[in-house]
Amino acid sequence: MSAITILGTPGEVYSFGTVYIWLVTSYPLAIWFSAHVFLPVFHRLQITSVYEVSGMGNTGAPFPDRVNISK
Repeated sequence: MSAITILGTPGEVYSFGTVYIWLVTSYPLAIWFSAHVFLPVFHRLQITSVYEVSGMGNTGAPFPDRVNISK
């Protein structure tokens, strides 16, 4: 937790009401979703960085020998 979070949260809640609670509760959901949806796909493709995905081009895989994800 950063100092800006500690100082900014009361002002955020004062300005916009308790809508901030939705942001706080959505973080665990987003973390769970990423861990159970994106990470298994990256693991099967043997991708170690999200930046490797941009190098995939139209083939759908960065390297031809990694195209089969049903291993």
